[in-house]
Amino acid sequence: MKRVVFCLSFVGLMFAACATSGTKVTEPVTYAEVVEVEDASQDALYTKANMWFVDAFRNADSVIQFSDKDSGVIKGKYVGDTVVTGIYICKLSSTITVEVREGRYRISFDNPMYQYIGDALNGIYPRPGAEGIVVTELLAAQVKEEWVRLANNLKASINSETPSW
Repeated sequence: MKRVVFCLSFVGLMFAACATSGTKVTEPVTYAEVVEVEDASQDALYTKANMWFVDAFRNADSVIQFSDKDSGVIKGKYVGDTVVTGIYICKLSSTITVEVREGRYRISFDNPMYQYIGDALNGIYPRPGAEGIVVTELLAAQVKEEWVRLANNLKASINSETPSW
């Protein structure tokens, strides 16, 4: 009897987890932040931002897609860590743009995408075509959390002193 109650509880929990992950977002999922950096030239900010991209893009699928020092723009595709929503396992990606000017920079994130790579019941396995735009509130919250972490990481990187050698 205990096994039956446990199994029914487990199945009920799985259904609840699946049901809560499907609430649709009502607005586009984006994030942007402008940060003032006193006495920083555009060239210095560009160099530090470019170095940050190299450090932040640890996944082989993350790439800098556009970089122009004269206009102060670096844009890339970022593929993050694996996340779990309910019983589903996904990999999230997005576009990161950093624009630098004299004394300030803007980091913006958009185009959040997910790729389904497995579930808790069957394990991780490739499933071609199971990908799309992030439209659920649960995935959007996880994406924004990662974006804020990345923006704070860039801020720390920009404000750190470049070691002299």
